[in-house]
Amino acid sequence: MAYLLFVSTHTPYHTSHAKDALEAALSASNVGLEIRFVFYGDGVYQLLETQSGDTIDHKSLLKQLSLMPLYDIENIYIALGNTINPEQYQKLAIDLESLGLRSLEDDGFADLVKNANNVLVF
Repeated sequence: MAYLLFVSTHTPYHTSHAKDALEAALSASNVGLEIRFVFYGDGVYQLLETQSGDTIDHKSLLKQLSLMPLYDIENIYIALGNTINPEQYQKLAIDLESLGLRSLEDDGFADLVKNANNVLVF
């Protein structure tokens, strides 16, 4: 089945890219598109419990990410690669199981891209 693939590659608050990726995915799911969402590269840092937007007066992106299953976005992946070290992986704030978050190897990511109708990278 064809789907729209979102790849979030930026840290949570450096730019608006992370928030834009989430909002675009939630909007696309509202019009009935099947969505796959991947946290890739620096985008993995969106899942760390130490990230907070309070100091720059932003809402917590981590809390907003927990809304994804409510919008029927159930195919959520994390591509760790060399970005995050094992100690940080243990500090992921979101329970990977509850979000349906699955870890991807490089070939799994390539398959997602290959099978997607469109790929949006933020």
